Amino acid sequence: MELFYIIAGADSAAARKAAMASGKDVRFRNLHYPEVAADFAARGGKTPPALWDGEMLHEGLAAVLEALAR
Repeated sequence: MELFYIIAGADSAAARKAAMASGKDVRFRNLHYPEVAADFAARGGKTPPALWDGEMLHEGLAAVLEALAR
């Protein structure tokens, strides 16, 4: 799993906290970096935070939290 986030975003902070608490293997990807932004765009990303589960990009805090809960 990959969590795309903006360091200063409140929703991104909540998503990072939830990802750490989930116990799942999540790679944190800061959208400040061009290569990370390119990966996000390649997955169809538009709204951070977003969680890539290997098949689908879950965009927005509510979707990220729901995906992490599964």
